[in-house]
Amino acid sequence: MNVDNAVTLSPTNLALDASVQAVLAALPGQRVVSAVTPGASLKLAYTGTSGATGAITGSVVRVVSTTNCHLAFGASPTAAADGTCVYLPQGVPQLFTVTSGQEIAAIQDSAAGNLFITVVS
Repeated sequence: MNVDNAVTLSPTNLALDASVQAVLAALPGQRVVSAVTPGASLKLAYTGTSGATGAITGSVVRVVSTTNCHLAFGASPTAAADGTCVYLPQGVPQLFTVTSGQEIAAIQDSAAGNLFITVVS
């Protein structure tokens, strides 16, 4: 990858869809590097019973799981593996917006695992 042509995106400029599209159009064939500043991190073990974090302080979190799981967000969330919650595949990091004070709940899809959560904004 040619670092001189890399574009660093943050949660702030990701919201500017037209601007991002213009940058990507100007750099055909180039990779986009997404960068965040890590904050507090925690690990949530999950099983066949929904478990939740404490209150999250931040507005954007990065999550990654060790097995396929389902997530719920809210004041007192309960995750369910019934198609009503966000499905998170194993090993695929995702960014989610949260309201400061919300919790994240997780439940396994078919095997217990760990959810790693990092506040990035």
